[in-house]
Amino acid sequence: MSFRYKILIFAVLLIAGATFLILKGNWPLDKVGDTYTGINIPNDQADNPERAQGAPDSLEFAVYDQPRALPDVRFYGPGDQTFSFDNWAGRKLLVNFWATWCAPCVEELPRLNLLQQELRGQGSNIDVITVSMDSQKDFDEIMDFLKKHQAGGLTPYMDSGRDIMKKFNLSGFPVTYILNEQGLEITRYEGPLAWDDPKVLEALLRL
Repeated sequence: MSFRYKILIFAVLLIAGATFLILKGNWPLDKVGDTYTGINIPNDQADNPERAQGAPDSLEFAVYDQPRALPDVRFYGPGDQTFSFDNWAGRKLLVNFWATWCAPCVEELPRLNLLQQELRGQGSNIDVITVSMDSQKDFDEIMDFLKKHQAGGLTPYMDSGRDIMKKFNLSGFPVTYILNEQGLEITRYEGPLAWDDPKVLEALLRL
């Protein structure tokens, strides 16, 4: 076997391994200093992605120094109505972008459902919405998909016109944006998270 052929095999295996980790949601998408995908974590946990994705013993969302304006986008909801983030003016908003073909996205759907229930139960001013990036599915299919995966309490929203995909330049899922009462982004989280974990809830309520 030639040296060039061995290098080619190694490269193929490396790419396959990286692709597997990304699809499983175990690839460290954003790690700068003590920040792992939008959450500050203690130094002794910073090198443990699986622990970080669940919920460290203590955490805080890494809020930007200055809130960021988002592109003006439209997406669709019940009755084929058109929505924008302005529909939630005066309330904080947790926006999760997902797709049915994304395994980590599907895994966290019931957790987002439980988070929404908990926030409502506490009278929080934070709303939770999930926006599907599936362009080949209709509203009823997305609604049935949510029910099938124990997330029927979430209202289906869709980027069927790919407005969000284009203007946000999204390249990986899931990704979650958190907006303030003025519709400005204050932080985001890339990758799956145990949203129903009490420590995550506490961190959200402190925003």
